[in-house]
Amino acid sequence: AGQLTPVLAEKQFTLEEAGKAHEYAENGSGMGKVVINVSQ
Repeated sequence: AGQLTPVLAEKQFTLEEAGKAHEYAENGSGMGKVVINVSQ
């Protein structure tokens, strides 16, 4: 509860992995949005 629920199953990254998430998206491996989990 209190969290956004993506419509599709998407890769989730912690805030520490934000840099990796950016690379993941730039590499074209990520289809759709990259979700950054900042609730931890």
